[in-house]
Formats: sequence, structure tokens, C-alpha cells
Amino acid sequence: MIGSANLDYRSLRLNVELNLIFYSPAHNAELAQWLEHDFALSLEIDPVVFAQRSFGQKLTESALRPRSPML
Repeated sequence: MIGSANLDYRSLRLNVELNLIFYSPAHNAELAQWLEHDFALSLEIDPVVFAQRSFGQKLTESALRPRSPML
């Protein structure tokens, strides 16, 4: 299964989210390859470095937070 839905009221009733179940071994293998590729490109977030974000970055994040469901 792959998707964005969480098992809470907001996700199931208010948000437009979807999960898909793939039964095909070929599709599952392809999805696994995509995920491994994405993981290889990912960077781990260090909590100490994250806490030291600039004031401007934190302000931008706060300003955009109400729009996060649309992003």
C-alpha cells in the first residue's frame, strides 16, 4: 500500500488523501526501486541544525503553515 492518508478523522473526512494497494509483484518491485532512489537522495535532518534555522526561515515556515494543505 502506498499513499498519503493517515488513520485519523481529519485525514479520512476532511483532507483529500488517497492510498492505493498494488497486488502486482512487478509494480511493487518498481515502487521499491523508486523509494530506494529517493532515500539515496534524501538528507537526514539533524535536530540541532534544524533548531538553528534563521529567523527569516522560521517566519516563512510560519506564514506558509496555514497553506500547507494546498501545497
